Amino acid sequence: MAKRRKIIGIAVILLAAALIVSWERWGKDALMYEEAPVLKEDAEAGTVIDESMITYERFERGSLDFIGKDEAGNLTGMETAHFVHGGTPLFSEYFREPLLSGNLEKGRFQMNLASDWIESVPAGLKRGSRALIYSGDALVTSVYVAAEYEESRGADVIADGRQIEAIGKAVAGGGKLILVKG
Repeated sequence: MAKRRKIIGIAVILLAAALIVSWERWGKDALMYEEAPVLKEDAEAGTVIDESMITYERFERGSLDFIGKDEAGNLTGMETAHFVHGGTPLFSEYFREPLLSGNLEKGRFQMNLASDWIESVPAGLKRGSRALIYSGDALVTSVYVAAEYEESRGADVIADGRQIEAIGKAVAGGGKLILVKG
């Protein structure tokens, strides 16, 4: 009987040691941490996310409500709402539907304002800026700039059908546009 107790005692000690090793090696990671998408590098506001920009890192579960690995596919094609640090957990508040790209379903189009249509452009006009378009003294419309202004190429803007029509009327007959940062 004493020998049997001794064997059972050793078996319980070995089983407890095996459980502790298993917990430390696999169990703790599975229960306490989860993989989440992060950006490989810092992203400026207005950056459109693609798959090559995303990687995965492990973070403690439950303390923050960050985007999980299963939701990472929804990030592709989204635009950063503000500066996002690379390597940190991502939250849904960091992203928005792209404002600076055409979207036929929502009636937004990317339009190029030809360089010969433009009379004046401010130096600080860049992607994501709001631009007021004037023709002479009259305000034509207000649009978002989709790409930085290049003298030879003109300016790319995002406009809806009504805005495109207003711009077309303003340049009809040789009118020139003045862009002002809005």
